[in-house]
Amino acid sequence: MVDINRIHSLFSDIFGETFSGARMPITVTREITKSQKARLQEAVGLLSLEFSGLTNQEAYRLAFSRLLKPDPLDRVSMMGTDQRDLFVTMLSDHVKSIPERGHYFDFGGGDGQTFALVAGSVPQNVTVHIEEPDGKYLEDYVAYVEAQPHLNLGHAIQAGFDQMTSTETGITIQKPEAVDAASAIHMIYFLPDLEKSLKAMYNFLKPGGSLFIVFADERAAHTGQAVQYHYKKAGYFRKAKAHRDICNERYRLLGPRNSGGGHIEDILRQEFPGTIPELESTILNSRLYGHTLADIVALGFITELAPSDDTTILDHSKLVHCVELIEKYPEKVDFRIEDEGIRTGMYSVTQPQIVTVIKRIPLKNVI
Repeated sequence: MVDINRIHSLFSDIFGETFSGARMPITVTREITKSQKARLQEAVGLLSLEFSGLTNQEAYRLAFSRLLKPDPLDRVSMMGTDQRDLFVTMLSDHVKSIPERGHYFDFGGGDGQTFALVAGSVPQNVTVHIEEPDGKYLEDYVAYVEAQPHLNLGHAIQAGFDQMTSTETGITIQKPEAVDAASAIHMIYFLPDLEKSLKAMYNFLKPGGSLFIVFADERAAHTGQAVQYHYKKAGYFRKAKAHRDICNERYRLLGPRNSGGGHIEDILRQEFPGTIPELESTILNSRLYGHTLADIVALGFITELAPSDDTTILDHSKLVHCVELIEKYPEKVDFRIEDEGIRTGMYSVTQPQIVTVIKRIPLKNVI
């Protein structure tokens, strides 16, 4: 846990005046990180031991476990981020729209923890379909749905979304206009062709159905900055450009219309002339939180920095570069220490997310 009084003292030493101790987050400047250099180096050593010999997929799951840390007092859904807390009401409204005996598809559904937060809002006898490439996560999700007396389990597919919808894999599930609602929550990072996948997701929707998408805006997020810093330090300039292009493309397709986004609406209108796609996009200023500097460094691995393959050993230089980013450029990730509320004393970094809802409105309903 961070020593708040020590940080207050550091502020006084740096600025030559008494720090007021106002109840607001404490911005961690380069002067502060310089004073914490020994702790940052300690974080590298601890993480080197923890992540040594792990594959990218194992490193991803270990990093992601920090995100999922539960609150012992159940005040928030998890201590590592406020992302779920900020979008859960919107997701609850989304699933409430499913008719009784309707169908819901969770693309890249993970272990079902997010769905569990809103399962009580799902109407009676709804059939839940799950696509998730991780076998253990899928097993947990299936067990949860089967334990809910008001829900039915439909397809439970262990595959990536692109595999599920490809004619080349042999496991294709192509059922146009099959579900009343669908979600894709923090999973689009792993889609090799985002536009193609969004078309496929939209194609699953019945007329009047809706798709709920959540993704981090990695143009500014801690995870995106970590990827960019590593690529540039390692000399992978083409990869850095490709990553920037991907992040910009996500925003172009799914971001708010009034700031250059929302282009998937036009694309879907052309692809599906019998419907009117309607898009609503909201930016949420969410964050990632850690009890230690090592936590913040490790959280940089929850997206592209740890690719989701299970054979390649994690590159140690990524740990070093994540620490360097925090030490030398804390302003890039809006590094701070929380000084009020449930997460008082925790470090935090910016991780803005975007919630986009796409509705499939039948043309005949449009006047």
